[in-house]
Amino acid sequence: MKLVRARFVLVVSGHPPNPASPPAGAASYPKTGLPRAIVLEKKFERSHKDTPKIHFPVATHQTHRGIAPQDERLFAARQLPALRVAAADLCWLLDRGYASRSAVELVGNRHNLTSRQRMAVSRHACALEDVQRRQKLCVEPGRLQGCELWLDGYNVLTVLESALAGGIVLLCRDGCCRDIAGIHRRYRKINETIPVLRLIGETAAALGASRCR
Repeated sequence: MKLVRARFVLVVSGHPPNPASPPAGAASYPKTGLPRAIVLEKKFERSHKDTPKIHFPVATHQTHRGIAPQDERLFAARQLPALRVAAADLCWLLDRGYASRSAVELVGNRHNLTSRQRMAVSRHACALEDVQRRQKLCVEPGRLQGCELWLDGYNVLTVLESALAGGIVLLCRDGCCRDIAGIHRRYRKINETIPVLRLIGETAAALGASRCR
């Protein structure tokens, strides 16, 4: 397993909520390390003057994709040998027909991997049969001249957004590049989205594609 890192690495540090003590009657919650967390105050519509106030730490709007504060530690150079062994073990199990979910759990527990490391190893690994099938579907760049190019929009965008933002991008067993960014509910535009769209358009034009869809 190889990690492909962007040229400029951005490290996002977590900022805890306002350390000031909550007002009297407020529910007590542990401090969190959400990036640029803010505190919202929710009031219940009651007539009692001592209505409790609940404080929710909420992350602000996402500006980059694929970056987590712990990535510098979880994917540091000294972690790579263990991650490569874990990836090889997972590939071995998948080659022999083990179910992906149970195989990831088995390998993750054996190598004491965090949830984010397990995600990286699982996205890297696949069965040899899948590798061979996907390689047969590969199209050489030279064959795009004058052809219409259909793109898997979300996957192409998120991988390139993660790379430009300095996130983790994996060169996987089947030769594809994948990120470990999670998109929940719906896609949102970030700082790298417009530069990525320009990059895709310029690359497609350089390859001679007649149209992108």
